[in-house]
Amino acid sequence: MVESQPSKLLVAGSIPVSRSSFNEEFARNEGKMFEQAAIAVVDQQGYSRLQGLIDAAFDLRQVEVLLDRVVRAKLPIRDFEQVLERGLLGKEAIGLYGSLAPSDQGLTREHYLRLVEKVPRELRERYFRAYAYY
Repeated sequence: MVESQPSKLLVAGSIPVSRSSFNEEFARNEGKMFEQAAIAVVDQQGYSRLQGLIDAAFDLRQVEVLLDRVVRAKLPIRDFEQVLERGLLGKEAIGLYGSLAPSDQGLTREHYLRLVEKVPRELRERYFRAYAYY
């Protein structure tokens, strides 16, 4: 019986790799490894109206009212669908969201979550229950 060993070039991890091209590409992109693709809005009018309602709820003069309602409802602020279904963003928001295409709904959730994270730190600390992950 004759034993043969696989070529060292075929063994995983033994193929030489040039790291300079990766480093050059990384430097050109200034460290950005991921860039989200732009998604076109299907229903611009409905999407804009819903964005306006969400923006109004997160206005610095109104956000504390929203956070207070979220805490009283014992909801996590990051649970967009629950906050929406309870009418905490306004009754009109429920219908607008339901009428949007799935891609527009996804963009709306992302917009909402960005605003959730932009709430000033002192308010997030004061409304810890809404921001807690448990």
